[in-house]
Amino acid sequence: MSSSITFSNIPVTTLLVPMVAAEVDASGANTTGQIYRTLIIATKFTSGTAAPGVAVLVSGKADAGVYFGFGSMAYMMVADYRAQDPFGELWVLPIAMPTSGTAPTATMTVTGPATASGNLYVYIAGQLVTCPVTAGDTATAIAANFVAACSLSLIPTLPVTATAAAGVVTFTSRDLTVSGSDIDLQANYLGSAAGQSTPAGVTVAFSVTNMGATGVANPSIATALSTLGAQSYDFILSGLNDATNLPLIAALLDDASGRWSWEQELFGHGMAFNNGNLSSQAAFVALLNDQHLSVFGAYKTTWPMYRCTADAGGAWAVSCRANPALPVQNIDLNMPAPPINFRFDISDRNIALTDGVSTIKVTGANQAVLERMVTTYTTNPAGAPDNSYRDVETMDTLTYIIRDLRTYLASRYARKILVADGTPIAGGSAMTTARTILADVISRYQTYCNDGLAQNYATFAATATAENQGNGIVAMMLPFDLANQLRVLALKVAFTKS
Repeated sequence: MSSSITFSNIPVTTLLVPMVAAEVDASGANTTGQIYRTLIIATKFTSGTAAPGVAVLVSGKADAGVYFGFGSMAYMMVADYRAQDPFGELWVLPIAMPTSGTAPTATMTVTGPATASGNLYVYIAGQLVTCPVTAGDTATAIAANFVAACSLSLIPTLPVTATAAAGVVTFTSRDLTVSGSDIDLQANYLGSAAGQSTPAGVTVAFSVTNMGATGVANPSIATALSTLGAQSYDFILSGLNDATNLPLIAALLDDASGRWSWEQELFGHGMAFNNGNLSSQAAFVALLNDQHLSVFGAYKTTWPMYRCTADAGGAWAVSCRANPALPVQNIDLNMPAPPINFRFDISDRNIALTDGVSTIKVTGANQAVLERMVTTYTTNPAGAPDNSYRDVETMDTLTYIIRDLRTYLASRYARKILVADGTPIAGGSAMTTARTILADVISRYQTYCNDGLAQNYATFAATATAENQGNGIVAMMLPFDLANQLRVLALKVAFTKS
């Protein structure tokens, strides 16, 4: 007697020994959630033990200090990322420091003597160094005391070393690169309202306000990217934010030949930060114009851009992991707010978003907030304005749905016999049809609608199609209608007076 029930391992037609034989089929039981990984790309100090150009799994700051050196770009990005995302899987791709070139320097000239006691408050890349000043201290003494206060033995995360001579403090960047020496220098950042003012009789003057302009060109990340293999990374945060390296990340994620291609389907999205005025930010992202890249912009931030990248990137990762369609907007950040006179107003930020720049706003409580995250994609290959890929949530949602659907179908149809639609199929058979597969996809789409990832189930069910094209190929047209994000509540208030 023939049977339509098919076994993968039990040889029912030839088995003669009496027994009860059981075979387990897990094709319908896979409920594993998706694993989201973050990859930080950053320079390391030579004191770090991690091999350059090889991605390493990192738990937190303790690991980062050993692997990359305390105070390095990689260390600081790990620390800032973990402050937003304590539990996500985190990898770092460490980049070796250039072997030639001179580290950027800057000076702080102190005048005195002090006529009153107090403190000197100096911010180095957003990190506060407090130096006590006593009435009568000379400029030379104040400078020497300040160098002692910013010793790496006291503040190992400072990005500079310091020396003093005749009232002049010389800062030397510990990172040679342009991105790594993005070091803001200023005194009394919080102002007198917060009790920060220079003691009477003392002044400080900086030779430059930012040390990055004289840094050595960023090293290329091309070779390091080529070592990533087939492991997926969803959030790729680059501390090296120049116009040469970011396109390399875009190429890594390319639709035709990269991680978004049908051959790889690893997906991922790149992110960086740009600390410039509105026009320079717009010009920068115009060079990128890629749906797989996002660039946040703010002006005159005290944190290095790589720290801002890790901060905003951690906020994005947590939001996406909760639900990829959840708007990446209105999320508190840890980065210091830019000075009041350099903050973008609502008109500036609207222009920035139109140009493909993700925005930071500042609340009345001086809190920096991730206002909205977009991609740098603004024009299509024909040069016409195109908002198809404007929202990063579009990319995140597509990633989730495609991955989930691929896993779902691979689990259920990994070993099936394909027959023509309409063929009678008894229960337990290994046969299937294009129409059966489509029914499963339509059912799965209902789950996406229930989870807030997609919408208009009835329309999808009516318009999705599947074809048995022969040679074991089933082609499907799946008109996903992704969920939108609530951006604006427009209220028209009509009133009367009686």
